[in-house]
Amino acid sequence: MSKLSQTWSHIQTHLFRFLETEVSPLNATEKRFATILDLIELDRFIPMTRWPRGRPPKDRASLARAFVAKSIFQLAPTRQLIACLYSNSNLRRLCGWEWPDRITSEPTFTRAFSEFACLELPVKVHQAVIERYQSERLVGHLSIDATDIPAREKPVAKPPEPVRPEAKRGRPRTGEVRPPKAPPVVERGELKM
Repeated sequence: MSKLSQTWSHIQTHLFRFLETEVSPLNATEKRFATILDLIELDRFIPMTRWPRGRPPKDRASLARAFVAKSIFQLAPTRQLIACLYSNSNLRRLCGWEWPDRITSEPTFTRAFSEFACLELPVKVHQAVIERYQSERLVGHLSIDATDIPAREKPVAKPPEPVRPEAKRGRPRTGEVRPPKAPPVVERGELKM
């Protein structure tokens, strides 16, 4: 836990002072966004690619920062993110675009998001943050399953006992065969018939 408090102290003393000299005063959400970018160190996970032929891809690090901003600022569609980047100069500069004409188009955002999904970028960043800040801490959890389990509400009916014909009283007639009687049951030393 000490690593996290040391990091927060560093952010408070250095990062915000530097940012406020470079950009206009930050609101609470922009400070939160800058803090998260500093904590996750997103640029380490963006692969640097060289393009010997053809047009080089747009800056993937800026696009990755923009997707983090999309989550923090709770912007659902990508068009809303792009509109916010055009209108908010602080957010645009925190993402890495100095001028509004440098912001990429919506299809480029979509292609970049597909690349990040294929690279499993969020999973890698999450694992690195956990290893860096929470590796010394033991995390326990309680899983409670509320899944419906089909069960019987009533007990299963027992099959009826076979009906034995009542034994006729008296002696059997000549030639008549009767089934043998059940042996007597003995309980507590008493003989029951």
